[in-house]
Formats: sequence, structure tokens, C-alpha cells
Amino acid sequence: MYKLLKTAFSISLTALVVINCCEAQTQKPLFQNKQFAVFADSVVQGIYTAKIESATGLTSDYQSPANLFKSNKIDFKFSINGKDNEMPSGTDNHFVCEPQNGVCATPVIKWGQQLKAEPAAKDNTYLLPGTRLKISVDMSEVFDAFSRQGFYTTFNGNKIYKEDFKGVYVAGSTSPLTWDFDNLVNHPDLKLKDEGNHIFSTTVAVNETAKEKRTDSKWKLSKDIAA
Repeated sequence: MYKLLKTAFSISLTALVVINCCEAQTQKPLFQNKQFAVFADSVVQGIYTAKIESATGLTSDYQSPANLFKSNKIDFKFSINGKDNEMPSGTDNHFVCEPQNGVCATPVIKWGQQLKAEPAAKDNTYLLPGTRLKISVDMSEVFDAFSRQGFYTTFNGNKIYKEDFKGVYVAGSTSPLTWDFDNLVNHPDLKLKDEGNHIFSTTVAVNETAKEKRTDSKWKLSKDIAA
């Protein structure tokens, strides 16, 4: 009986040592550099952690820091009917967004006349998350041409007839703006609304964290991978 109890005690002690050893090892990174550390059950990058919850599940609280370093210098141009027809290619409007209470607004820009950024704009300034930008354009010249002769002639000689006018859009460099003119008509938020006197405007969120996030916070195996 004594030998049996001694053997059982030895086995239990050995098991506890192995368990404690394994637990201690999980606290040590399997790999580590200046950017991140890999543990047996997680990856840690600064204040963020991706963790294995089970053999079929992961969680992560990662948020991209890109939103904190978006330039507040915004390039854009207007578009009739979703075409690149305001100014010659390479000639864009330039605006420095310096929000007040989370909102900044361009001046009312005359269609076809380039807006240039203020020369005194500060370097190394960024868009704050949640910033909203109001963009406005004066389309009087276009509508005057519609009234006078029934069509407007663009900078490259193309004619847009009054009955073919479907709307004015804005294209640009900062999301949700896009330079994909062919798909502008599929972005209702990029279509400007007539506020009267042929002044068209729209307001867009130019640094909306929720939309910029690219990493899901949870993952669960959803398909049978037994094969």
C-alpha cells in the first residue's frame, strides 16, 4: 500500500511539474521582434491582441492606425453624368480640410475653375477620425448654356445636352471619394444635390473609422473542413 501511494504521489507531482512548465512556456513568446510577439495562443502588437479562443475560433481587438495619419489635403474634381469632363486630366481642385466642430467646408467653387490649396497650409497635419466634408459647386455657367443654346460644351469640345443632364458628382483622392469615374453613378453619396440657384452640394465622412476598419473582431469556422 505504501509503495502504491508513493507511486501515485510521484505521478501526481510529475504531472503538476509538467503542467506548470507548459503554463510557464505559454507566457514566453515563441517569436518576438520590435513590432509584435507570437505566443502559443495569441499574437500581441502593442495594445492589440489576436487570441485563439478554440480550435475553430479567433478574436481580435486590432484597429488600424491608418485613420490617425490621413492627410488633410484633399484632391477632387466635379463630374457631369459620372464622366471626367470638368477640367483637363491632371488639373484638380485642392483643398486643405481644417474642421471646426468636426466639419469643414469648401468654398462654393465655380464649375471648371480650379480651386488651389492655401499656400500657408501646414505640413504633417491629419484628418481627425469622424471628420465630415461639405463640397459645393456653382453650376450656373452650365445651366446658363442649357437655357441659351440647349447644350453645354465641355473643355474638350464634347456637348452635353440639357435633356441628357443626369446630375453632378464629385471624384477624388480621399475615401469615400474615388477617381473611378465610370462607377461614380453607383455612389449616391457622391452625387451633389441642388440647393437652389444651381449651387450643388454634398457632405461626406472623409475619415470614418468604422468604415475604414479592415479586420473582423471575431472569426468562427463556418464550413466542414474534415476532408
